[in-house]
Amino acid sequence: MAEEAPPTESVQIIIELASALHRYGVPAHELEELMSETAAALGVVAQYSAGPTAIYIAFGQPSDHQTTMIRVSPGEVDLAKLRSLYDLQETLTAGTTDATAGLAAVREIVQRPPRFGAAWTAPATGLVGATAAPFFGGGWHEAAVAGVLALLVGTLAWLSSKRSRLQNLLLPASSVLVSAVAIGVGTLVPDVTAAIVTVSALILFIPGLTLTIAMNELAAQNLISGSARFAGAIAQLMMIGFGVELGRSLVALVAAPVVARPEPGLGDPLVAASLFVASLAFTVLFQARARDFGWICVAAFVAFFGARLGVLLLGPLAGPSVAAFGVGAFSNGIGRWRKQPALVTLLPGLLLLVPGSVGFKSVTQLLDHDSARSFESVFNTLLIAAAIVTGLLFANVAVARRPGERLN
Repeated sequence: MAEEAPPTESVQIIIELASALHRYGVPAHELEELMSETAAALGVVAQYSAGPTAIYIAFGQPSDHQTTMIRVSPGEVDLAKLRSLYDLQETLTAGTTDATAGLAAVREIVQRPPRFGAAWTAPATGLVGATAAPFFGGGWHEAAVAGVLALLVGTLAWLSSKRSRLQNLLLPASSVLVSAVAIGVGTLVPDVTAAIVTVSALILFIPGLTLTIAMNELAAQNLISGSARFAGAIAQLMMIGFGVELGRSLVALVAAPVVARPEPGLGDPLVAASLFVASLAFTVLFQARARDFGWICVAAFVAFFGARLGVLLLGPLAGPSVAAFGVGAFSNGIGRWRKQPALVTLLPGLLLLVPGSVGFKSVTQLLDHDSARSFESVFNTLLIAAAIVTGLLFANVAVARRPGERLN
């Protein structure tokens, strides 16, 4: 049996494991639960308060607290690393890994190079933009333009990834560029609907998933983190909206707006086929393992057709709860069977459900001085997010997660 680790190493692994889990996508309330289990297994008394940009950990009894603040920022989701961290947390909780070995393991996981570099992720971003257009009713022209613009945005994201100042400019600059080019192309090619191209090319920036996670945290009574995440999502939507409006204004200086003649959509068979391509892109963007691709693809189909069924049964606002229930139940079941975090299939599935496009529409309507419809869209966005969270909550009851699972 391994010799008991010094208390300093037990504290250090709690700090570094919490930082790593936060970095790779674990919501605040679930992070607190995971770390509470870990601390109890290591014999460390600790209390946690996690938020989108900081983690506070108070070690010791209330009368003798030593508080540590970890400044964090949400990183890119890495499902492969997240799975390794989850497995490590399980072994720490079970007592089969001590703090010394665990500390070395968490550092090794964090330092691993990503499975897919920029040569893969930039084209995958383009694929997401191209496959998103049919979901919004676009045809071949919109899909092609959105794919090229999304590829350009992915390339800009890679080029700015090492420079924080450029990263801060990425969101508004990309919105201006995409909006201006989409309207410009729509002026030259009337078959192209600029609005569909814009929302498709920017789909990965639109914070629908962030809104859903915020609602989930608020439902779990993690009010500070949920409120902060919600405010961040609203700010992100406003920045995108401003960039789109600026791009539209710049084009208006040199060309009169043209009324689009939308081409017919691609039809359900081709839209469903695009799910396969979107799943491949999600596998790359979220750094999942190649053998997870098939299950991610199944989750995408469950989300898409579950949403169709939900709208038929319950209408467009409550309908997403049916799809969220299906994706949640599927992810929990696969997670138990394959002994993996449910997030591996849950996150890609949820991305097809989140209300980002509705939130984006509310901002553009507000910029068009259509206040009544804008506030209606805001309310619809929140209702859809609440419906998704409700579906996930029912899924967690109907299909239990494997013991200790906290990742959905």
